[in-house]
Amino acid sequence: LRAFNARYFRRKVNANGSVVIDKHSYYVSKQLRGQQVVLQLNADTREFNIMHKNKFLKSQPIKGLYNEVMSFELYLNLICKEAQTEWRTTKRKVRERRMAWTA
Repeated sequence: LRAFNARYFRRKVNANGSVVIDKHSYYVSKQLRGQQVVLQLNADTREFNIMHKNKFLKSQPIKGLYNEVMSFELYLNLICKEAQTEWRTTKRKVRERRMAWTA
């Protein structure tokens, strides 16, 4: 996480008022839908600082973090499980699209 400290991520606010980073949704505001916001990663507080037009809006805890130092073996097992889940999700979406085309 430290390697990304102070990194900026620009995102467009969805119709429901949220933005997505790495498959995790963060609510910003419905009033900002369709507009760009910037999320700055703060590794010390483990949060995203959300800004709009250089004005600070709020902080949100970073989702999906593991709250421990892990061995390489544990890390490898976790990313393999995540890859399997991603593969299953992709296969399911492809199947759903094929079913929609044949319907």
